[in-house]
Amino acid sequence: MSRQQLFFLVRFALCVGGLVGVFHVAPGPFASLYLQPISWSTASVLSLIGLPTTIDASSLVDGFCVLETEFTLLRVEFECTGLFSLFVYSAAVLAYPAPLVQRAVGVAGGLPAFVTYSVARLTVIGVIDHVIPWWLGWFHIYLMVLLNLGFFLFLWAIWVNRCVVRQPIR
Repeated sequence: MSRQQLFFLVRFALCVGGLVGVFHVAPGPFASLYLQPISWSTASVLSLIGLPTTIDASSLVDGFCVLETEFTLLRVEFECTGLFSLFVYSAAVLAYPAPLVQRAVGVAGGLPAFVTYSVARLTVIGVIDHVIPWWLGWFHIYLMVLLNLGFFLFLWAIWVNRCVVRQPIR
């Protein structure tokens, strides 16, 4: 392993640790600025496509919102919104040896991509719950977790390959 690769791994671990640490010290801003808008947007999209959905954000201080559909209550937690995948993506971007401006663009561009992805992901879960409820557990536990990983890697690969001035890790 080269020195530059080792520095990347150390910076990556420090960034992930820092982001998770900030989250655990002050989850409130993440709840009101990330969890609630994603939950509200998902409820709106589900209602627009014909599945009337209401949101109950009274438990936001406890780290979740409840989406109520015709048949089900869906508890939307931080894990459901891809927040921790966003942390890993941001840490990978911040740790990569690229100019600061490009890293800032990578993080800033990743945020709306993750929000959009999270709303789409939760909307699919809501539709699955309505149409094929017996698939919900499998979809939620297995497929969507793999999709989170795939989305993070896809987004990071696009940033590295298209947006970064070539500075390969040796």
